[in-house]
Amino acid sequence: MKMKKAEKLLKPARPLADHMRFEALTKHDGIDYLNYTKFFAAEGGVITPAGYLTDNNQLVYESTQLSAGYRDPVVVTEHIDVARESLAGHRTIDGAVFAGNFAWGNYQHFLVEHFPLLFVADKVLADDVAFVIKDVGHIVEIARLAFPHRRLIPLTNKESLLTTDTVVFAPLFQINFGDMHPFTAMALGALRKIVLDQIKDNPATHANTRVYYGRNNTSALNTGKTRRLLNEEALLSALAGMGFDHDFFEDKTLPEKALSLRGRKDIVTLAGANIMNLLFADGEISLHVIDHPHFKNPGQWICSLLARSGVSFGPLYCYAQTWLDQPDEKIDNAPYWADVPTIARLMKGYLETTNQTGA
Repeated sequence: MKMKKAEKLLKPARPLADHMRFEALTKHDGIDYLNYTKFFAAEGGVITPAGYLTDNNQLVYESTQLSAGYRDPVVVTEHIDVARESLAGHRTIDGAVFAGNFAWGNYQHFLVEHFPLLFVADKVLADDVAFVIKDVGHIVEIARLAFPHRRLIPLTNKESLLTTDTVVFAPLFQINFGDMHPFTAMALGALRKIVLDQIKDNPATHANTRVYYGRNNTSALNTGKTRRLLNEEALLSALAGMGFDHDFFEDKTLPEKALSLRGRKDIVTLAGANIMNLLFADGEISLHVIDHPHFKNPGQWICSLLARSGVSFGPLYCYAQTWLDQPDEKIDNAPYWADVPTIARLMKGYLETTNQTGA
């Protein structure tokens, strides 16, 4: 596979070095970013849903299974059939592109692992380099908000892009629940500011400071059929008795999510991608996470990342009083139960301790 340096696609270093944000990206904590995570460029080939297919029929992919800072592209074979099947729906494109479509469709994985890479690529690559992204609703929405000046090419799982021009790609530098790279918080902080700026002139807020965010809105793509809390109705009843509203993040745009959070101070949610939405909270919040038996204390890692991104947190409580519906179930997203009386008693104790007798 022929590789060449990507210098001709990079924005001029001298003018950009005058901007503090760019200087922070290239020399943050003494690390030269362009040496830490390489940008590769190749001439021609096919961008598929499963990776970049070179003209000598090798499939190149940035692996999310390897440690952060992995420096070289990965040649894989297990997805070659998926790549070849997509050729039937190929279309031809012109101009240099950044192959940024090799991402999980999962909301949290995209925000944590892939959006920071797009953010840095936007700072590094020339403005006329288009971004190929996965054609998933939240990915397209986030990319349009964050990179309004850049040409975006959404790609479905059934099509591929044929080009004779330059294709740029790069390995990930952040892994979900891995060591936090400073650029990750920088990227998420920038997205947070963009979203909050969109609602700054909207006076809407919530008088009730307490809310429970579920994750099983049946009108949304995520129907809650996986990692489902089987006695959620009992939890809802207990929370309602303590004055908690019930809301969802699914089916909301990012500005709508920010408005949903405005005025909220005590938030209860289930372990999962819901917690990432707290990125758009603009006041101090206290978080209560109902853990999944296979996901203990995920809120600690996510909230640490969000705090570095600008979110203000009060107390964080993770409730581990949960068990699997099938004790021997090995599937990570298996249905589960919660000890609602115990969790409600602990939560009530917190509210009383903080002198919150009512919402």
